[in-house]
Amino acid sequence: MRGMQSNVVRNHKSINLVLPSYVVTFIAVLAAFLVTSSLSGCGSTVVNTLVAGGVVASPSVFSFGTVPAGQAATTKISVSNPNSASINITQLSIVGQPFALVGTNNLPIPIPAKGSYDLNVAFNPTGVGAATGELTIVTDSPSNPQIIIPLSGSGMGAAVLSALGAL
Repeated sequence: MRGMQSNVVRNHKSINLVLPSYVVTFIAVLAAFLVTSSLSGCGSTVVNTLVAGGVVASPSVFSFGTVPAGQAATTKISVSNPNSASINITQLSIVGQPFALVGTNNLPIPIPAKGSYDLNVAFNPTGVGAATGELTIVTDSPSNPQIIIPLSGSGMGAAVLSALGAL
């Protein structure tokens, strides 16, 4: 038993001399990522923010929940620049018929170092049923030039509203 312990310790020391550079690299890469998660509202908002030294969008996924057909719901998507140099939003696009950017967003949109810019996104269902889309934000940040934010929502009809009102 004693010889086996000595052998293990001896092997551990020899391995330990080789691994520190790998361990340091692994820790540095791991430390570059900060992941936060939270839930908000009645389950309609899910926030998963990934920071990798580049631009950050929060929330990174958004559900508008159920919205009456013909009415609009809006939300704010915050684009943050955690870097020490300014960046620009160079392109904005939204896919999905009931989703739209609201307000004036003249490109390029400068975001100063450690600053942020808020985008307003609307969901205006014209009928009953689920809808999906995505907001794409393109920047001149070398470390995270494109962010895609999945969007979802569901349109509710007048018959459903009447039934809910009767309860």
